[in-house]
Amino acid sequence: QEYKGRAKVKGKVKNAQGENIKDPMVKAVFLETGTGPETKKGKGNGNFEIKDLKPGMWKLTIVAPTSPPAGYGGVFVEVEVMQNGMRDLQVTLPALQEQLTEGQTQLQAKNFSAARPALLGLLAAIPTQVSLNQLIALTYQGEGMHEEALTHIDAYLDAVTAEAASGAALPNPRNEMQARLNGVDSAAEIGDYERVHRYLNAISPRLFGRPVVTTVVAVVVNTLMPAENFDEAIALLSVAIEKAPDSAAPYFRRGMAYVQVEQDDAAVADLEKFVDMSVIENAQVVQAKEVLEGLAQAAGAQQ
Repeated sequence: QEYKGRAKVKGKVKNAQGENIKDPMVKAVFLETGTGPETKKGKGNGNFEIKDLKPGMWKLTIVAPTSPPAGYGGVFVEVEVMQNGMRDLQVTLPALQEQLTEGQTQLQAKNFSAARPALLGLLAAIPTQVSLNQLIALTYQGEGMHEEALTHIDAYLDAVTAEAASGAALPNPRNEMQARLNGVDSAAEIGDYERVHRYLNAISPRLFGRPVVTTVVAVVVNTLMPAENFDEAIALLSVAIEKAPDSAAPYFRRGMAYVQVEQDDAAVADLEKFVDMSVIENAQVVQAKEVLEGLAQAAGAQQ
């Protein structure tokens, strides 16, 4: 196997008080190939040993046993394994609550690169807490790492869908909606509009309210219209109109997109609908009326 060699890593796992952690679990991955041996269980005195490793850079994921729950988080350690191995790796596992507090505090302070290891460590220690994926996704989004964010968003959505199907947990539609909105943002950033549609189509009309409409409009205004991707703008706004027909903003934006692709009849229908739905005469209403007047004049000149 591509990760196998003759080196070994030996170490000890303790808690912050210096006490040995019984039966630690250690997963080793050879960074060159992304593969490695099965997770190894350490000894009752906290010692562990992983044999038959190829020299090079390895990533170790170290957690306490989950049965019975030990109350500790997880850590990741990258080590360079030499031909003669590594014989005295000392690892300290933080308490769960301390690691959670650290991750949340760093995330709130927008120290994304500091928050991420703490949250990933928690997820490694308690993989059943799938909601941690949402927080981890935010740390990636905050640094523009949208592919990685989407991996965790999808992991969360897949897990809650499976839990609901099995009856293991009740669904939380609003949490799922927020995850999908985060997915819309990241998918739009990398131009994956098939994924954007998948997230939006999974949101029920009952939950397709102002936050969802605002997200769709923001993608259109900030990304699609400047890129002159008018067809995709129309497609996304059509989803918003279908699911939230009482929201005025998508009609205005779609009407303006129709103008750009010279679908004047469709533009007139949307802009008139927008004007009729608007309660106050704001700048967009004024603009819509001006565009409608211009379209009417152009149509009259052609007759």
